[in-house]
Amino acid sequence: MHSAIRAGLGRNTKVHAIGDGASWIVNQVRRLFGERTSYLIDFYHLCEYLAAAAPGNECQRKNWLKQQKQEIKKNQVLKVLNNLSIRMEPDHIADKFAPVRVSSRSIKNRIEHLDYQGALDADLPIGSGEIESANRYVYNSKTFKTDRLLVDS
Repeated sequence: MHSAIRAGLGRNTKVHAIGDGASWIVNQVRRLFGERTSYLIDFYHLCEYLAAAAPGNECQRKNWLKQQKQEIKKNQVLKVLNNLSIRMEPDHIADKFAPVRVSSRSIKNRIEHLDYQGALDADLPIGSGEIESANRYVYNSKTFKTDRLLVDS
């Protein structure tokens, strides 16, 4: 919180937080910033799950993943879930051998944090790469380090 205040956080500041969706992170963001916060699952992180669930040979996997990414960015999450559901592994298969089920569950469990279209329309980032790079720079310059936080005053 102190880092956010030093970065310009005020009473009317909206906070756009990006993370991997771990419940403790979501809860911490809500606790610290309350209703003024939007929380978004890091797009790259979500795409890792989708990539693991992609069907076919390398070319087919690449095309399928590209289509799913486009759908996700347009908030067409139900289309993506439907595309996954038609290839869902049986329940008796362990998660480590069921990437489609794991991907589907990951999306369903985080559906309220997948407003990529809203973030893109507001010209906000959908991935944490910029912040992680900045963290390395700031940390290496021996000043303060923040955690995946964008402040828009």
